[in-house]
Amino acid sequence: MKTERIKVNNIDGILIQTGSESASISGRLLILLHGYGADMHNLAGFAPYLPEAGTILCLQGILATPFGGRSWFDIHYLPDGTFQFDEQQALVTGDIMVKTIERFLSERPNQFTSVIVGGISQGAGIAMLTGIMAPQIFTGLMLLSGRCPDRIEQLIVDPQRLAHLAVFVGHGTLDPVLQIENGRDLNLFWQRLPVGLTYREYSMGHEISQAEIQDMNQWLSAVNPGNTL
Repeated sequence: MKTERIKVNNIDGILIQTGSESASISGRLLILLHGYGADMHNLAGFAPYLPEAGTILCLQGILATPFGGRSWFDIHYLPDGTFQFDEQQALVTGDIMVKTIERFLSERPNQFTSVIVGGISQGAGIAMLTGIMAPQIFTGLMLLSGRCPDRIEQLIVDPQRLAHLAVFVGHGTLDPVLQIENGRDLNLFWQRLPVGLTYREYSMGHEISQAEIQDMNQWLSAVNPGNTL
């Protein structure tokens, strides 16, 4: 396994080659976006457990959080103990991610035949926005312990533009941060669209379990151009 620190469009990243000699795997790129308060190193630690990913690009959140770590958009904590997401900032970040991924791919022409963007928690929301904003870039989306961004339906001009996408949604039934209803809402959202949807629930909290990793690898191995599962 080979790891390299890179910068794309002024955004830091970790590029990981899994070392697989399989042609189908070597042409696969998995882009991972971390959650709120984490950083690119967190998801990079999962690389040894994702042999089906091929090449993995872990990107660094563009904002700093008040308590350390990075984020993709701000979360405002309210006096009553609830919190509010900065949805407009999330849209801006989604656009930045599209440009960043396009730049990364343009610097490596013809290297990848399958490009998947995924994330956990806040990163799942940005992965979803990115995939809907520029579906032509991707073969799949992997959304872990996330939520459906507000007003995202307004970004879908033509649902058929998404028809080639494979979508994996995984969520913990014991998640105390983004409750399971968020995962089920995502499932309902994608059921209304012409994508190849895989939805899984796990007996876990706000995390990634071994069972989910196994399902992710199985799903990744089947995501190829023209195959929406």
